[in-house]
Amino acid sequence: AEYGREEDSGDGDSDEESDLIPECYQVMNEVVINRGLNSGVCMVDIYCDENFVTTVIGDGVIVATPTGSTAYAAATGASVVAPSVPCMIIAPICVDTTA
Repeated sequence: AEYGREEDSGDGDSDEESDLIPECYQVMNEVVINRGLNSGVCMVDIYCDENFVTTVIGDGVIVATPTGSTAYAAATGASVVAPSVPCMIIAPICVDTTA
């Protein structure tokens, strides 16, 4: 049976709740985009729904869910956000303010 599909046990008795196999998801709490081994700063253009938001110039950027915001993103100065808030946190890493 596929995930999320009812599986018929063949005994004629079917309890819909017990026969439903839960769906399987893979999720990430945060993604880091950084300059890697390059010694210079990187420029990252940020878009939301194909609309330009900003350009980050620095060592990189962290994009995190509220669950992921309490670790690395918070270390960059980003706010800690309650897990129930439907948002994504964009946290620049070591922003170059002289560029």
